Amino acid sequence: MIIAALTLCLLPAAVLARSTELVEPDPVTINCNLPAEKMQQGIMSGGAMRHWMVISQTPGNTELQYIKGNNKHIISVNVSYTENTFAVTYKDSSGLNYAVKDDGTPAASTRDLSAG
Repeated sequence: MIIAALTLCLLPAAVLARSTELVEPDPVTINCNLPAEKMQQGIMSGGAMRHWMVISQTPGNTELQYIKGNNKHIISVNVSYTENTFAVTYKDSSGLNYAVKDDGTPAASTRDLSAG
């Protein structure tokens, strides 16, 4: 169940060609209490299914990175977790035109990275 939920959170979105507000998903709650090791394994498996690489791990947090286009587009996210929740938050990116707009809201390029 955690793998399916995480896979949905990490899907590359098909998006428009202009900037859009960067929105982080709400934490996901699962209906079971899993040991930290099982949550971590689920995060790693779910990420790997969508070609995300594990960059670092600490108790309660896993950093994942997705690279597209021969290092042309790179994004890193943190996945924090407890025994029954996980949350995916933006950490860093390269080649995605991420910036903070004049009004203070974060924005990212919205090109479709899943197209190759």
